[in-house]
Amino acid sequence: DPFARQGQRFGVGVADNGVWINMRNPGGSQAAVGQLPVRLIGDKKNAIIAKLQALLDEGSNNVQAVKDLQAEWNEVGHVPFRKKDKVFKHYREVCDKLYDGFHASAGKRHLENFKKSVADKAGSDLTRDRQRLQRDIETKKNEIQNYETNLSFFNSKSKSGNSLVEDILKKIERLKEDLVLLNEKLAAVNAQIKAEK
Repeated sequence: DPFARQGQRFGVGVADNGVWINMRNPGGSQAAVGQLPVRLIGDKKNAIIAKLQALLDEGSNNVQAVKDLQAEWNEVGHVPFRKKDKVFKHYREVCDKLYDGFHASAGKRHLENFKKSVADKAGSDLTRDRQRLQRDIETKKNEIQNYETNLSFFNSKSKSGNSLVEDILKKIERLKEDLVLLNEKLAAVNAQIKAEK
């Protein structure tokens, strides 16, 4: 039978009842070495979400701990089909909040470092910084306007269209945060220029 030979070549075969099986691992994913039983995978993933939530609640800036938990999430295996959307959505929400917090704290540190460096500059260096910041502000404003304009063309009635709209709204929010940071930097430069006069 040519189909049987082709299936054997790729490690699959047909059982007596005509169902394709994985011949290299006939028991499915549960029989894989080191793999948790399906009923325990959901519990393990919920425990990882709880650890991530604890990091979020304590306001941790430990990026490596989050990355380690995400690696553990990927190693655990797949959640049973009926629960996967709910569990993954909760996981994604917690991870997004953690990374948003990392982004905000990094922005504050960056602003403080920028203010310290501005205090050491004078004259033409400050003027160049102000011009660069003004260009960056205009670029961010144009990007925001472009995303907001394009947002009206998306159909959010479908599930994929809705997720695309959510992604664009997140990008707009991130750009607005960046714009606030740029305006604060520009204010610091303007204050230093004013102090020199």
